[in-house]
Amino acid sequence: MKNINEELAPLAERLKCEGLSFQKSFNDNVHIIEQLRDFGFSRQGIIESLVNSGVSLTEREYDQYIYRAKKKTIKKVKSNDRSDSVNVIKKSESSNWKLHFPFIVQPLVDDILLHGFTIEDVRSWKVNNIQQLTKTLQQKIQLKKFSED
Repeated sequence: MKNINEELAPLAERLKCEGLSFQKSFNDNVHIIEQLRDFGFSRQGIIESLVNSGVSLTEREYDQYIYRAKKKTIKKVKSNDRSDSVNVIKKSESSNWKLHFPFIVQPLVDDILLHGFTIEDVRSWKVNNIQQLTKTLQQKIQLKKFSED
């Protein structure tokens, strides 16, 4: 089992250094937080561990830093793989998704394709609305992560 304080130590040390941007520190270490979340550590537990390490951080600030860091990570992955057809979605492909799933939005299509799923995969999930689709996608991504390990 992972020790949350040991895992967060590199991030906590960077956040305590004067002159370093909190956002840059979160951007560079968001993978640590995502791993802890995958292992079942709560958002609150992560925040408490950072605060107990001497970092001045509110829940709202944490949420904003994590949101921006994840957003930046997704953009970085997409820009690194521009030639990959998964990340360069044509209008016709997007409208094809809309034919099968009228409730779907483009960022969700991007996320589905980024994780290697196809229209056929999503159709087999038998979802009827965006909430079901989002929840099922998160579950499938988790299963995929565990099967890769």
